[in-house]
Amino acid sequence: MLHTRWLFRHVHGVHHRSRNPSPWAAFSFHPAEALVNSMVVPITLIAVPINEYVLAAFAIHQIIRNAHGHAAVESLPRGFARHWLGGRFVTTTHHHLHHETAQGNYGLWFTWMDRWFGTERPDYFERFDKATTPRQQSHTSIGSKLG
Repeated sequence: MLHTRWLFRHVHGVHHRSRNPSPWAAFSFHPAEALVNSMVVPITLIAVPINEYVLAAFAIHQIIRNAHGHAAVESLPRGFARHWLGGRFVTTTHHHLHHETAQGNYGLWFTWMDRWFGTERPDYFERFDKATTPRQQSHTSIGSKLG
């Protein structure tokens, strides 16, 4: 929904000002989007009792996962995106391509819905392969390799 015309223009577009995102972009968003995101845990706790350690582990995982997803450095190994299991998970490259145009690759954690709905960018595998070639493997940003 955040990519519908009105919400994108007035709310989610703040996050997409980062065309070549850094880990800081993971936490760069409009106050209204921050409010909605902050309501996920309290609403979940009303419906499902969760141990505080599980909740803390989830919060830490979310922080690390979001920073990694916006890192602009692909850390996953070559072939991961095409693997029968690994290919089901969003990579840094997958999300980076989403930030380039704000179209396609909408998946937050998984790629399968993008594949089902035809919204996965057709250049994803090519760009992932380019980002994970051995000669460019260490500490080169996705934007500089793929741009």
